[in-house]
Amino acid sequence: MVTTTATALARTGLVVAVLSGRGAASGMVRSTYSSAGAATQSATEITSRVPIACVIHPIRDFASGRFFIWCKSLVAEVVVRDPLAEPSDLIRSVSRALRVLESVGRAPRGLTVKQIARRCELTVATTYHLVRTLAYEGYVIRREDGTYIVGLEVADRYRELVAAFRGTPAVGETLRRVALETGWSHYLGRFVGGQVAITAVAEGHRSPYLEDLVPGFDEGAHATALGKALLATLTAEQRHRYLREYGMRPFTSTTLSTPEAFEADLAAGERRGMQLELGQFRQGVACAAVLISPDKDMERRTVLACALPASEMMTSARVVRTKLLTAARAIADSLATDN
Repeated sequence: MVTTTATALARTGLVVAVLSGRGAASGMVRSTYSSAGAATQSATEITSRVPIACVIHPIRDFASGRFFIWCKSLVAEVVVRDPLAEPSDLIRSVSRALRVLESVGRAPRGLTVKQIARRCELTVATTYHLVRTLAYEGYVIRREDGTYIVGLEVADRYRELVAAFRGTPAVGETLRRVALETGWSHYLGRFVGGQVAITAVAEGHRSPYLEDLVPGFDEGAHATALGKALLATLTAEQRHRYLREYGMRPFTSTTLSTPEAFEADLAAGERRGMQLELGQFRQGVACAAVLISPDKDMERRTVLACALPASEMMTSARVVRTKLLTAARAIADSLATDN
């Protein structure tokens, strides 16, 4: 299973390292895979001569007895799915069509049918049928040069996702009003499918623009105050599992990189009355967050966060907390009315 996964990733152009050891984020390099095939080298030889792009670590979950693959891409966005989690009634044509759509979405300049087939490991004939179906439905568009790009139907689905995430108009109006009054960009976040995600955004004119922080953004929970506030509602064991699964990518030089440092930071946030980060996600930018609605159901827990220049946060932390808590109460009322 490990060899198959490593070989498949290598075909996409990544250099893959397979680790051996006990921890998912550590361990010795056992072998590497590239488009040229597999090679067994020492960790020193690999790190000094080859830039590793993707790390695979086979792990046995002793609680369930299952064997699975921990995989993290360091330089490229790669979709890796657990083969053990594949449903017995999987409709492969649908799965293949989605893989085609994902590949086209990651290529802004467009892809030909042959390029799509190669990236998805499908025959050209199969890819041609899938692409024509997606084009008919509006999910991809064929350009004059024969390449395919993402279609406008994808944008329609995203608008529907944003509307569903945001909730009632009252919630959106409250968020926009707070952003207008303070000048700071405000964000709502919650667990979606067990993953920390931004669900609504209202831009403020005094906050630095953060192009990544849009509804649906689900990365960097350890580096954002919004993510910290949500992860603080989990048990220590649940947090450790979350960080192990999604990693602790260093967005900046001050990003927390160990579970121990993260736990200490959360404890400081609890004492402070709000979770905080200074330049951990983006240099020169700070973010603060408070919990709006605690709930036994993890997916119903909601947090409110705001972003502002780090220099302003350092002199106005108490003011930020007061304004956040006031806004959180107003949004909680809107959410209660919605429910």
